[in-house]
Amino acid sequence: MTGRGRLAWTVALIACGLVVPARSEEDAASSARSAAMADLAKSVTLLRAGSAKKSELIPEPIYRYDDPARRYSDGTIWAFGATGRPTAVLCLTLQGNARDGLSWLHEATSLADGPVAATGRHASGSWAWNPKDRGVDLKPVPDAPAPADDEARRLRQMKEISRRFKASESLDPARNDPSDRFELRLLPQPVHRYADPGSGIVDGALFLMSYGRNPEIVLLIEDRREGTAGPAWSYGLARLSAARLRVSIDDKEVADLPKPAVAGWQSTYFLFDRPAWGLKD
Repeated sequence: MTGRGRLAWTVALIACGLVVPARSEEDAASSARSAAMADLAKSVTLLRAGSAKKSELIPEPIYRYDDPARRYSDGTIWAFGATGRPTAVLCLTLQGNARDGLSWLHEATSLADGPVAATGRHASGSWAWNPKDRGVDLKPVPDAPAPADDEARRLRQMKEISRRFKASESLDPARNDPSDRFELRLLPQPVHRYADPGSGIVDGALFLMSYGRNPEIVLLIEDRREGTAGPAWSYGLARLSAARLRVSIDDKEVADLPKPAVAGWQSTYFLFDRPAWGLKD
């Protein structure tokens, strides 16, 4: 059979439903993973300390990614807090290995200015998270311009400020091996933008610093008004990685976050994994 004949025969089989194109199978698997991640995110109840009001889940993930080099085939970031700065973000990443098969890696990090409490579920039970410390310490952006009066210009300013940051990670810092230092890249667009004038946030955005597409650091940039002072730019950092993280502004190091000894349920960065049954990598 000629190549043209084989193509016509394949098209006929697809039209009859006897052959399913590979693309359709991939799309179905991707949709199944999306549904599973949404189900896990929607199971979470998150509260700020001292409040009975639930931090509302933003309905769609604010970012989707993969990292084949580290065997992460699919992942999403979900934000909690429909108004103002999100209270926390949750990363759900599908990871695989030959011994245990597929599992969901859960990473929750607090962006709140005080304690939070959360509960959620996974395939084999439930989980709880109750960090007592605030998730983010805000600091003034050095040598920053005065915030602009309109949203479009403020967004340009936030992008310009974000490009002044550089970061790296070390997965095994005890080795003290230069080959273990991986440079992170800033994603050029913020993944979420917010405002909360009542709490002093005139404008704000979440940027990601990533290994490839895999997010490792949340960079917050906010136009804030404190008391009677005029508005000014501040920044904050939150980890999305269990590695040692180093961050600089204008090539001057401003943060050296050690590899956490524990990323448990009382830590502002919480890490655990559970089986991902019934899914394809």
